[in-house]
Amino acid sequence: MAAPVAVAIDRTPYPWLRLVAKLGIIAGFTSVILVMLLGQSRVFYSMSRDGLVPKIFSDIHARFRTPWRSNMLFAVFVSVLAAFLPLQVVGHITSIGTLFAFVIVCGGV
Repeated sequence: MAAPVAVAIDRTPYPWLRLVAKLGIIAGFTSVILVMLLGQSRVFYSMSRDGLVPKIFSDIHARFRTPWRSNMLFAVFVSVLAAFLPLQVVGHITSIGTLFAFVIVCGGV
């Protein structure tokens, strides 16, 4: 089952609630993905300035003043994974990645 909340909402007797809830789910996922992608590019920018990854990731776009190479790298990488992997695999990767991030933060603290 890929979307348990959507399946549960489908069982409600209110058709308008189904649409509103599913639109809310899509908006929530979209905003989280956008923020995570932009945040990850900033992490690569900082790591690049510290010399942990190649200096190419610390290039700042002249007009937008953002680390554009990191943004492009992660946009392409995530798009390809999202396009070709099954939804359940993407869900597992997301959960494992989130768990790993929390473990790294806890270890660092």
